[in-house]
Amino acid sequence: MRSQGRIQRATCSIGVVVALGLAACSPSNPPPGPAPDAPHVSSTASSPTGPGSASASPVITLFGSLPTNDVDASSGEAFQHVLDTSVEGGNPAVLAAVLTPQGVWVGAAGIDGPAGRRATPDDVWAIASISKTFTAALIFKLAEAGQVDLDQPLSTYLDGLKADTNGATVRQALAMRSGLPDTPDSTIAKVNASPRHAWTTPEVLAEFPPPIAPPGAEYDYSNPTYKMLGLVAEQVTHSPLASAMRSEVLDPAHSPTSLLVQTATSKTPKPWALPIVSGDLSVAQYGTGGALPSVSDATFSMGASGMAGDARSLASWAWQLFAGKVVTKESLASMAQVDGDGNGLGLDRFTDFGTTAAFGHTGSKSGCQSLLVVFPERQEVIAVGVTQRDADVTQIAADLLGASSR
Repeated sequence: MRSQGRIQRATCSIGVVVALGLAACSPSNPPPGPAPDAPHVSSTASSPTGPGSASASPVITLFGSLPTNDVDASSGEAFQHVLDTSVEGGNPAVLAAVLTPQGVWVGAAGIDGPAGRRATPDDVWAIASISKTFTAALIFKLAEAGQVDLDQPLSTYLDGLKADTNGATVRQALAMRSGLPDTPDSTIAKVNASPRHAWTTPEVLAEFPPPIAPPGAEYDYSNPTYKMLGLVAEQVTHSPLASAMRSEVLDPAHSPTSLLVQTATSKTPKPWALPIVSGDLSVAQYGTGGALPSVSDATFSMGASGMAGDARSLASWAWQLFAGKVVTKESLASMAQVDGDGNGLGLDRFTDFGTTAAFGHTGSKSGCQSLLVVFPERQEVIAVGVTQRDADVTQIAADLLGASSR
């Protein structure tokens, strides 16, 4: 539910152009030439001004076709060495995927769960707050179809639901500027105390904390805000979030069923990445109800952090997002239009990879830590999952990035 240990974001001057395909705020090597069918295109979205406001007009260079061939043997060995070293350093199990124009690598290392099973590249885990990138893409997809106006109040699309939207617009919600705070620890404890309970929408809404700021006034990381965005999608599509996500966001990227919004009626595909020590939820309760980390957590998390997936599916979806297969290049530019602290509308900008521009999201739940990061200059995607909360997924991704540069 709550995302902890989040990657540091860039601090850029207001008005700086964020370039997906050109580094922002720092020098870098020239990017590779665009694919023949992927010209440079600029977004024309207007930008607010003031502290924390969005940067001006990102420039998009779409990725080429999704790679399907394996990387060469030496590269694969270098990537596997990174995971093996991470496990030797204390992580129970590490799962990862690396996608580059030269090919695909998927790997695993370590012990997956208390039964002592070896981790496998196909293991599925709760990707936690990376779900927000998917939910943002869904909202932008609906906006492209004219079903959602980003500058209308959230309440426009939540008719009949008792939700305090604080008067925030859809765009403010996407940018975490609704004025709503994050889920209280007391509520998280309640969710973990009853792992078999499937939460209903009214029950989830009843747990929302009251607003703490006027809409648009400040950035406040807020799971309740993204839960409401998921409800917006349900209301306008007249479909459960899992169905709307599948038809609008996952199927266009040809994502397999191992990447999904978890529900009370579906069973999350196995094999599962299980923790050895879980923390908030006992290891014995992990997977209760057929969802990760439990059906209670999954149904309470909704569009904020309720998804699960495997490394290859996660990385492949991100590649397709940046290839323009999920939303338009203009929508992608808006998703990555960050404020002065690197906070975007579903895609944040990271500064942990030197001068290499990086966009994506992190995720943290009981028993797992995740990172999805896209390097537009290099046309490269890395997904990492560790069966230990607050693991240093950033360092693992940085080491994988370094290995791919050899």
